[in-house]
Amino acid sequence: MEKNNQLPKIAIASYGPHASLDDTIRGIVDGLQQHGLQDSRDIKFDKMDVNFDQNMIMQVLTRLRARQPDVFVTLSTPVSQAAKKAIIDVPILFVNVTDPEAANLVHQGEYSSGNITGLSDRQNLAAFLDFVTSIMPEAKKIGMLYSTSEVNDISLLDMMKEAAKVYDMEVIAVPIDSQRDIPLRMQRFSSDPVDLIYVGTSGYIQPSLPAIVAQADRLKIPVFNADENAVKENLVVASFGVSHYKIGLAASNIIVQLLDGVNPASIPIIYPQLSDHVCFINKKKAAAFNIKIPENLDNVTVVD
Repeated sequence: MEKNNQLPKIAIASYGPHASLDDTIRGIVDGLQQHGLQDSRDIKFDKMDVNFDQNMIMQVLTRLRARQPDVFVTLSTPVSQAAKKAIIDVPILFVNVTDPEAANLVHQGEYSSGNITGLSDRQNLAAFLDFVTSIMPEAKKIGMLYSTSEVNDISLLDMMKEAAKVYDMEVIAVPIDSQRDIPLRMQRFSSDPVDLIYVGTSGYIQPSLPAIVAQADRLKIPVFNADENAVKENLVVASFGVSHYKIGLAASNIIVQLLDGVNPASIPIIYPQLSDHVCFINKKKAAAFNIKIPENLDNVTVVD
């Protein structure tokens, strides 16, 4: 794996500091260690993020590319889309992308073309709604915030609408153009009441989770999140989503292949299985919304 007697370099371009993205990076590092590759001894990481500012993406990609990495890892849809256009001579591994096809990262089929491959963090929303109905059997309306400028958000919203049909549920979607508008826009959930609010894997919406929860608490609406860290931090009632740590572990396996010279286009895109999902419930937050936790729930961790 060494090139010119130098340690192989792995450039990691992330959308910003957030628990799910951090978990993915942690999984990558731990996974590579399991392959016997230690940072600074066998490989070298070069990590940067754009602090959720899309205007910074090209600047960060350019700076990382100038350091001549052997593999480029891009976390989130906006960063991955920009990398595909800007970087053509280094293998790219996209991670934490909900819908790679809608984002034009891959075409139809399980393989990409050119110098890119990757892993999706697509949620099993049918399983999520099955969980919701098990603890809130009367729930009929789901509130969702989405960024009008992110393909990831629009794809997630469309998938939720499709999944909700099976459960005879309605999705009330509120578009967000600026994070400053969130408290005002959430008043829609008061005039058109919802039974819960779902916050998915949106790189644009997730950083505003504390503000969303604060407003939801005032409106007396429980919040469900894709990532479990918000449950552990007593922010939301529950979470159901893909383990981003597991995604990172799976990404490490592909990184090893890319470092060994495998053509990215020959590596199939990986989509999460149901077994890759994890579920957490916050006991105190659930009680605050009079949500009773059934004793027979499988694969659910209750946080006191």
